[in-house]
Amino acid sequence: MKRPLRPQMREDECSLTRRGLLARGGAVGLAALATPSIIPRFAVAAETAGDGRPAGTLIVLFLRGAVDGLSVVVPHHDPAYYKARPTLAIPENKVHDLDGRFGLHPSLAGLVPLWQHGDLAVVHATGLVTTADYSHFDAQASMECGSDDPGIGTGWLARHLLCRPQAKDALRAVAIGPHVAASLSGYRRATAIDGLADFQLSMAGTAYDQVMRALEHLYTDSGRPATQAAHETFDALKRIAAIRDQPYVPAHNVAYPSSPLGAALFDIARVAKGVPELEAVTLDAGGWDTHAAQNAVLPGLLGDLAASLLAFTTDLGELMRHTTIVVMSEFGRRVEENSGGGTDHGHGNVMFVIGKGVRGRHVYSHWPGLAPGKLDYGDLAVTTDYRQVLSDVVKHRMRNHHVARVFPGLHYRPVGVAR
Repeated sequence: MKRPLRPQMREDECSLTRRGLLARGGAVGLAALATPSIIPRFAVAAETAGDGRPAGTLIVLFLRGAVDGLSVVVPHHDPAYYKARPTLAIPENKVHDLDGRFGLHPSLAGLVPLWQHGDLAVVHATGLVTTADYSHFDAQASMECGSDDPGIGTGWLARHLLCRPQAKDALRAVAIGPHVAASLSGYRRATAIDGLADFQLSMAGTAYDQVMRALEHLYTDSGRPATQAAHETFDALKRIAAIRDQPYVPAHNVAYPSSPLGAALFDIARVAKGVPELEAVTLDAGGWDTHAAQNAVLPGLLGDLAASLLAFTTDLGELMRHTTIVVMSEFGRRVEENSGGGTDHGHGNVMFVIGKGVRGRHVYSHWPGLAPGKLDYGDLAVTTDYRQVLSDVVKHRMRNHHVARVFPGLHYRPVGVAR
């Protein structure tokens, strides 16, 4: 039975970003930002940390393509895993054991320090409670919507932000990439940044300064809706320029990987340190659709993931006390390997929750087992709705107690990953 899916959004609905408008460089683009959101804003005061920051910063890293959770966190206690994967299974003596039952893939050695310090929680056999047709697009759309209602029209992260208004919104929500993520759809002040170096008007030198002064002169009437949007854009430009132009040396001389993921997290670290009101960040990592030669492809991807996350968390240091990273993917892979040395689209998967203050060093799982009689049509069964994990984070790490507004229709049952 197919579950209801959110209808595909038009490009103009999901990609209206400050960066895209600024690239066109004119007053018309700025005026377009003035369109008021039709989504009601709930009057709920935002909590802040003692240093004036919001109660937390949430970074959602989406592994596009459906990562094989059974290789990421290996159920080495389950003999059915080895029987189903005679060539792909990770030997028990090669995994980084977590609790005697599950272990990290050998290439995830960089995450071991986070686990040992209690800063990493693992949730296994999680994901969409139902699945339709193993479509990447459908599953990603459903997860980013965060609701079973296909007509809701907003993303879960946008709904979180909308029920916690802040006075300063210019860089409160940042999407790393050319477009705003669907999870932020409905929050009109989200800013897409496809690299700090690219976030600027498409001109340089004195022309840039002249155009900025001219645009600021155009938007001086405080009574016009366009004025607020325009000045938020100016603010974002100036603040990102200040961050970009300031020489940056990561804490402890951390070396980020030179990969796209490493570069993205390097930029996020700079923004996180320079923007106190930063509350939501989305970024993607692709390449996880391992239908063939999985053992040749996956180690490099996982090694980059671990090294990038370790560099970022080390660089942020004490800021990780109110920073939470969620790593998720649209669905997992089938339990049985295929004839091409890979795995096909499956169901249940794994999630990571990272941060100082999460209830880490624990694998949260109602493990269903991998024996044939325990599978969901050949797949790892989902025993924990991914929204329950996100709800834990929203409520306990982001200090937003309006979970029902963020995930309408969900009967919240705490998983325990955050406190």
